[in-house]
Amino acid sequence: MEEPSATKVRFTRTRAGCLPCKQQKRKVKRAKKTLGESDTEAEGASSSHAEASGQWLADVQHLGWSGPPVDQDGFGCFQAVIQPRAVRDPNTQRRSGRIHIRPNDPGSTTPSIPPSLHSVDRLYLDFFGSRVLEILPGHKRTIYHLLTNPAVKSAALALASANLAMLNGRYQKMLETECSMLWMMDQTHASRACHYRQLALDRVSAHTDPPALIATQLLLTYLSMELGSVADFWLCVSQLDDMLLRFGGVLLSTADGSEIVKACLNARLLMRYFNGPHEVLRPESPKERAIAMLENQVSLPGFDYGIIGAEATQVGLRLLASRCLSDEATSDMASLETASAWLAQAQQIMLGPGEDVDAAAEPLLCEEHQLLQHLLDLGIRLQACQPPSGCPLADSTVLQESFEMLMLLDGGDGGAVGDLLPLFFADHDEAMDNAAYVFAHVMCDVNLIRRHLDPSPEGPSELPLSWLCVSVILLLRIMAGMDPAECARRNKYRVSISSMLTFVSMRCGVSFVYDFIDNFFREMNRSGFTSECPTGPVELFQRLVCTLRREYQKGRRPFLATVAVDAYYSKMSLFSAMSTELVAVQGRDSRGGFFRDVVAMEPPNVDMS
Repeated sequence: MEEPSATKVRFTRTRAGCLPCKQQKRKVKRAKKTLGESDTEAEGASSSHAEASGQWLADVQHLGWSGPPVDQDGFGCFQAVIQPRAVRDPNTQRRSGRIHIRPNDPGSTTPSIPPSLHSVDRLYLDFFGSRVLEILPGHKRTIYHLLTNPAVKSAALALASANLAMLNGRYQKMLETECSMLWMMDQTHASRACHYRQLALDRVSAHTDPPALIATQLLLTYLSMELGSVADFWLCVSQLDDMLLRFGGVLLSTADGSEIVKACLNARLLMRYFNGPHEVLRPESPKERAIAMLENQVSLPGFDYGIIGAEATQVGLRLLASRCLSDEATSDMASLETASAWLAQAQQIMLGPGEDVDAAAEPLLCEEHQLLQHLLDLGIRLQACQPPSGCPLADSTVLQESFEMLMLLDGGDGGAVGDLLPLFFADHDEAMDNAAYVFAHVMCDVNLIRRHLDPSPEGPSELPLSWLCVSVILLLRIMAGMDPAECARRNKYRVSISSMLTFVSMRCGVSFVYDFIDNFFREMNRSGFTSECPTGPVELFQRLVCTLRREYQKGRRPFLATVAVDAYYSKMSLFSAMSTELVAVQGRDSRGGFFRDVVAMEPPNVDMS
């Protein structure tokens, strides 16, 4: 191919085929005689597109690990591949839909891409930097810097290919029936993910520094959510805990190391919502208590009330489960033992014979009054937390508006869920932080728990018009202002708003919450997304909500529901329509007594209107 002449004006290609670039190209050609001026204009257009592509990437170049040095092998090549198109080398041009790499000019500062870096690797690296790294909780820039390590880079390749395997997945009909749909991820990307995962494990050695070691394990932990099972995720988090206990003191002494610890604790926060049905009845292990102490030593916006919300949810589940399976003659400890045994037996019924349930764990030794006091203490800790930016609970005008909307919904004056005015925030992360903050307030409410525990014969009455109801309305308004497509894309590795609302709907027993969640799932389905929860598909959530609403219409008030999902189910099985058929439900019946039952889940693709 003939090389361009020395007098030819070069321009930086910012985005293939975009109209501003084409216009800028024609302008540069018309200004050949004023070369300096044209270069200035081209540079201006390039910089504006660089900001649109992601300004954080430029800031990353100034980060540095203050601990032991890391291996620099391959970082220059990765940097050249992952940078936005607006700042790529002018020697890279697109012709006929393909990328052609010209030989570097003398004096060029951009390293050439060696032949050893396969085009498939470039695809996954680019996807990881532009899509996967954006949705990972924690300090993304520090993780980006640690990609200089070969083990971390291989783990990043594995996670990127696993994400592409899920994005390119599809449903396939089986057994010539309408409901037997099996979710199949893209096998090519999935096999490459397994290859890169093994490569990451092989590249970890005794000389790998602690930040790179923990970053590798963190990425492989998220990988287990994509290609593995819930049990695999638990195992990876347990291994992550071992590393934190071993290297936590060293890492917390440096700024970058502290950010890695915070990112790992975010993964542990997500794990709290994936415990088994009777895990909340077990005592904490010494390792878990040590990690809890480590959690109290770090500071991260949104992390403190996220931990409080998760812990309050588990304490509430423990209280409700024990009371639902007790009578006046039994002690609190005996009630917990009964609850643990029944939940294990219910899971055995739902899963069928031959499954390992592991129901022999000792229940948590905790009196009911101690758990209620623990909830009160969590509420005090929550009040001491710094509210997120734009918190609606601190705005009297927003609270008054929400109360008026609640009056319309509760009084039957023609108000509907669609009448709720949405709340908007600066970005998606701020909206999710506010949702987590409001969710924690609902879960810490002791009065609501006591209403469920009240053994009065008339049963649970309608939820009173109190600040708790206003908090529920606030959560719905936050949800109304969020884009379901953005939730499906950004909430992949965080506690989803679908999970929050499902817990709130069971805790509060408000019928219109089910309607609102239904509308949310329908909108997400119309957007073409299959999941907003890290491991649960939209259809599974929709069937669960429909089942709860069916029980509610029968006069029951379910405050606990366990989907029959074994810990060893793969994500492919969870996404299959035939994976779950039964739900273990506990709550209060129309006569005020407690009930426990295993009910059939609503069939897939059911009309919930």
